[in-house]
Amino acid sequence: MPRPPSTSAVLDDVGDLLSDLAIWGLASWTVLYHLGRVVGLGTTPVLLASVAVTLALSVTTWRHLPARVGLSVRSVSRRAG
Repeated sequence: MPRPPSTSAVLDDVGDLLSDLAIWGLASWTVLYHLGRVVGLGTTPVLLASVAVTLALSVTTWRHLPARVGLSVRSVSRRAG
């Protein structure tokens, strides 16, 4: 039976995930902002579109995580104790 990952490994994976999502969010904002400038959209619609794209990327990223990252508050607290 394989051993569960250590708490530090799980936290490393969470940190990687959060930094990836931050980069995706910044990248989507940058691309959409410049496209909005070309089309003549204001900042608010571009910001809303960027939030929607970032949320979609977050859900997609979360669904494609490796099995060992499968995080829940319960699993992290159980591993920490």
